[in-house]
Amino acid sequence: MLAHLVRLPLPTLALAALAAGAAGSLAVRPPLLRIGAGALLALRRPRAGVLVAVLLLGGVVGGQRLALLADDPLASRIGEKVDTVATIEQPWRGGTYSARADVLLAGGGRVLLRVPISVARPPRGSRVQVTGRLARPRGPFNGFDERAWLAHRGIHAVLKSSDVVVVGRRGGIWGAIDRGRAASLAAYGGAGHDDAGLMLGAIALGADDELSPEAREAFRASGLAHLLAVSGGNVALLVAAVLVLVWVGGGTRVGGHVCALVAVVGYVGLVGPSPSVVRAGVAGVLASAAWLLSRPSDPWHLYAAGLAVLLCVNPYNLLDPGFQLSFAAVAAIILVAPRLRDALEGLPFIPGLRAATAISAACTLATAPIGWWHFGRINLIAAVPANLVALPAVPALLWIGLAAGLVAPFAPSAAAALAATGRLPGEYLLGVARLGAALDARTQAYEAPLAVALAALLTLALLRAARTALGGRSLRRLHARA
Repeated sequence: MLAHLVRLPLPTLALAALAAGAAGSLAVRPPLLRIGAGALLALRRPRAGVLVAVLLLGGVVGGQRLALLADDPLASRIGEKVDTVATIEQPWRGGTYSARADVLLAGGGRVLLRVPISVARPPRGSRVQVTGRLARPRGPFNGFDERAWLAHRGIHAVLKSSDVVVVGRRGGIWGAIDRGRAASLAAYGGAGHDDAGLMLGAIALGADDELSPEAREAFRASGLAHLLAVSGGNVALLVAAVLVLVWVGGGTRVGGHVCALVAVVGYVGLVGPSPSVVRAGVAGVLASAAWLLSRPSDPWHLYAAGLAVLLCVNPYNLLDPGFQLSFAAVAAIILVAPRLRDALEGLPFIPGLRAATAISAACTLATAPIGWWHFGRINLIAAVPANLVALPAVPALLWIGLAAGLVAPFAPSAAAALAATGRLPGEYLLGVARLGAALDARTQAYEAPLAVALAALLTLALLRAARTALGGRSLRRLHARA
C-alpha cells in the first residue's frame, strides 16, 4: 500500500505537494517560505526539486488566500446602522429562533445576515433590502466559536434585520443558475412539504435546510447523514444518466462525455460550493476529460486534484469537518474497500452487494474517528446495514430530481407531477433513517469497545503494510548492490 503511494506519477505527487503547501500556509509564514526556497539549490534530483518548488508555490498561494480572507473592509463600520441592498449568496440555514445566510452588501463586504425564523426567506441570488446594525460575531460560546468559523470564510461582521424585502435578482451566469435552482425546488413541492417530500430536494440538490430536527437527527444517528451532503455518488449517477441519455438519443460517447462535463459544472453551481461537492465535481470533470483525451484516469490523481483546488482556494477547508469526512471516505474507497471486498469473497452475497458492503464498511471505519472528534458520536453498528438498505432509494431520488429540474423551466406542472413520484422513495429513505437511528440507540453501549478493537486491528494492519513496504525496499537495495 505504502509502496504504491511512493510510486505515484509526478503530476499526482505535484498536486499533492501543492495541496500540502497550501495547507501548510496555516502554520508557516511567508518569511519561512523564503528560507525554505534555499533548499532548492541543494537538491540534485530534478523530481524532488519539482516537488519542493510546487510545495512552496502552494504555500505562497495559500498565504495570499489567507490574507484575502483576513481582510475586513467593514471594520470601521462595526456598530453602524445600515440600510442597504444585499445579494444572498448561499442557501439559508435555520436555527431555533433565527435563520442565517451569507450575503454581499451593495457597497462591498460580505456579512452573515440574521433574520427571525418567522420571516420569509427569499431564495439564493435574490437582491434584498435590509436594515440593521453591523456587529462582530460572537466569540467562543458553548463550545462554538462563531467569530473564528466565519473568519475562515472571509466574513467578519453580522447584520441582524427584522425583515427582508426582495428588490430584484442577480444576473449573468450565476443568475441563470439561481433561477434553475429555484425552479427545481418549486417543482419538488409536488412531492410534498413534509420530511418525506423534502427528501427529493435534499438528495438531488443538498437542500436539507427545511428538514425537521427529528429527521436530521435520524440521519446522523443512522450513519446516513452523508446522503444529505451532495458528493461523489451524486456526480457519478449524474454522469451515468447523461451518458445513457446521449446514447439513447443517438449521440456518440464523445458527445456524451462533453455533455457530462457541462452537466457536472452546472450541477456544482446548482448545489453550491461545499467541499464534498467541489471535490466530486473536480473528479467528474477530470475523469471525463481524461476519457476525451484518451488518457488513463488514476483515482489518486483525481483525489490530489480535489485536495489542491480546495486548499488553494481556502486553506481553512482543511479544518472543515465536511472536508475531512469527504476525503477520508474517498481514501477508504481507494485503499480499504478493495481489500474488504476480497476478504468477503466466497460469502453468499446478492450480485453487486459485496462491493457495496465493502465500500460502506470502509467509509464507516475511516470516518468514525472524525465523527467522534467533531461531534462526539460513534456509529459503527447501524451505519453499514442502514447504508445498504438505503441504497435503492438514492439513485431513484437523484434521477427523479434531475429530471424534474430539467422540465421545470418549461412545464412547471409536468415537473411537479414528475416530482410527486419521488415521494415513495423519499418515505422509504426516511423510514430507513428512523430504523437505523433506533438500532443505533440500542447498540450505543457496544460502540466504544468495538471502536477500540477496530482501531487496534487497523493499527496492526498499517504496521504490517509499512513493514512489508520497507522490507521490499530493503530487498531491492540488496539486489542492486549485488
